[in-house]
Amino acid sequence: MVRNARIAYLLVAWVLVIAIVVQFVLGGQAVFQDAGRSAAHVALGYGIGVLTVFLAILAWAGQMPRFLRGSEVLIVLFVIEFALVAVRSSLPVAEDLHPLTGALILVLATYLAWRSRSMAPPPLGTCTDV
Repeated sequence: MVRNARIAYLLVAWVLVIAIVVQFVLGGQAVFQDAGRSAAHVALGYGIGVLTVFLAILAWAGQMPRFLRGSEVLIVLFVIEFALVAVRSSLPVAEDLHPLTGALILVLATYLAWRSRSMAPPPLGTCTDV
């Protein structure tokens, strides 16, 4: 169970990083090219939020306490990200902070994905007693 959770964590962490990069592209297209892209940006944002919760569950199942804390911070950053969107009409600076928190999320997600390589077990049948 722990082994599978760690492998799944590694895979989901990199999927999350790729999804966040795509999210930046969609956000940029919505702002600079076609406002119709904002629906895709919003939909992917919800999907990324689900991935962050799933990542925290996998960190817990994989007995990875440092990664669980990092995943929890990701969840908090996503709550802040969604809150910024919710208050943007009454607080204009929130719109300015939205890309900044997105960048922080990307940096943390990339860090967690990169570091999780060390927690993934070696492939079955690999000799590690050298």
